[in-house]
Amino acid sequence: MDALLKIASLALSGAILYIAYFARRISGTWLTPASIWCIGWFILPFIPLVVVIAAPANPLAILYILVVSIAFSLPVLGVR
Repeated sequence: MDALLKIASLALSGAILYIAYFARRISGTWLTPASIWCIGWFILPFIPLVVVIAAPANPLAILYILVVSIAFSLPVLGVR
C-alpha cells in the first residue's frame, strides 16, 4: 500500500513539472512566475520522495499543490 501511495505521489509531482513545461511552451521562457513556481513545487516533494524511501507519502497533499499550481498558472494562458 505504501508503494502505491508513493507512486501516486511521484506521478502527481510529475504532473506539476508538466504544468511548468506547459507554462513555458505558452510563454516561451522559463522565467515566468508560473514556471518558477511549478518547478519549485516539483522539486520540494519530488526529491524527498525519491531519496527517502521509507518516508510516508500523502498523495492528497501533492494533489492540493497540483491544483494550486494549476490555478496559479492559468493567467499564463492569456499572455504570450
